[in-house]
Amino acid sequence: MVHTHLVAVGQLGRTHGLKGELKLLPEEAFQEVVLDADMLFVSVKGSPIPHFVEYIRGEGTPIIKFEDIDDIDSARGLQGAQLLLPEEQAGEAVISEEQQFAALFTALTGFSVVDAHTGPVGQIVAVEEMPSQWMAVVQKLDARQIFIPLHPGLIEDIDEEKQVLYMNLPAGLADL
Repeated sequence: MVHTHLVAVGQLGRTHGLKGELKLLPEEAFQEVVLDADMLFVSVKGSPIPHFVEYIRGEGTPIIKFEDIDDIDSARGLQGAQLLLPEEQAGEAVISEEQQFAALFTALTGFSVVDAHTGPVGQIVAVEEMPSQWMAVVQKLDARQIFIPLHPGLIEDIDEEKQVLYMNLPAGLADL
């Protein structure tokens, strides 16, 4: 048996009508691929069960009807269930959070770092992935280099036009 990695692409909402229809709530990044799918895996009690799509109709919050789900009672058993697709079918929309941060962080090379407490710190000369997090190599104004963690909780704002990264650094980090 070939193991296929499944990706969460949305979930099923409440039932709609009496004929087994459900509200469809795709993740925004996967909306197009979900609306074009002929088959979706539905997570039932933690197990992905394939369900063939009979039709999807409507705008805004679309309504989905699966083959073999023909009444409201059968549909109720799927309410709130997670929708899954094989990673290769989900296509380019599959970008992990780690990949999103990697693209963002590597684009910060050349940006100036400004701390909310101490002001200008220096310029990012490189971005490196460490085992536990991304680090900015910052050339300080006094020509020394320091490592600053690029943790989303420390980043206050990014001004792409001015190429400035505004951060709220822990006390003393910029003084190392």
